[in-house]
Amino acid sequence: MLLAAVLAALALVAVGGVLAIGRETVWERAFGPPDLGPYDFGKLTRTGKLNDALACPLGACLGADPTLSVPVFAVEPAVLFAAIRTAVTADPANRLVEDDPARGRLRAVMRTAVFRFPDTLSVEVVSPSPGTATFAAYSRSQIGHADLGANAARLRSLVEALRRALPDAG
Repeated sequence: MLLAAVLAALALVAVGGVLAIGRETVWERAFGPPDLGPYDFGKLTRTGKLNDALACPLGACLGADPTLSVPVFAVEPAVLFAAIRTAVTADPANRLVEDDPARGRLRAVMRTAVFRFPDTLSVEVVSPSPGTATFAAYSRSQIGHADLGANAARLRSLVEALRRALPDAG
């Protein structure tokens, strides 16, 4: 009975803390800064946990077990990069932490809808031939060992938004 009362009190304190300072602050205080840092697209590695997703142009990263393939678009790299930035920043809760159009690299901290868990999205735009562009993207969670498919869904949503906005070269 005493144990149940102590656990209930701790739960109330936790809920009160979350309400007082916000979920995002709680996650940062418990797990550190939400940005997991740059991703090395030259090495194409994954965490081995169920909390990341990788999207690559067809055949570009087979050794890394990509989650989905990315089409080649019939646009210049700068146009694709701008469309990716627009899609990522459409949600005001997402925060750009790297925005380098000259190198075709973008990184953002994105939040899950309900619990506001932080995930880091890294994108690199490349041009396979003149007048075309494609990209690789890696989305990974800061917290936990599984994400219930949130990172894969994020990448699928990004690819679909780009398909609606840009002409496909294929």
